[in-house]
Amino acid sequence: MIEQILANALKYTNSGKITLSFDRDKNALKVKDTGIGIKSEDINKIFDRGYSGFNGRINEKSSGIGLYLVKKIAILLNIKIEVCSTVNVGSEFIICFPKQSYNFVR
Repeated sequence: MIEQILANALKYTNSGKITLSFDRDKNALKVKDTGIGIKSEDINKIFDRGYSGFNGRINEKSSGIGLYLVKKIAILLNIKIEVCSTVNVGSEFIICFPKQSYNFVR
């Protein structure tokens, strides 16, 4: 799941940077890029099977299966994925892991 999101960030960021960070308060991994971005009308569809969106069709780099599988895995693992994106600015995928309490023996 994380590999696919990173692969997409690499695929659609020709110049600029990709930043990984972890938000302890949200228990979330953030993958932010300065790539080509996603059209606002495509964001709600990017996890649909076979949907490659405008950018995928223009660049002929997308099958529309990667983010579909990401969403299926996220559902199975009870992980929430948030997406923020602006065309020609970049995208941010936030992978929110379920909060769990652990009892460690010391």
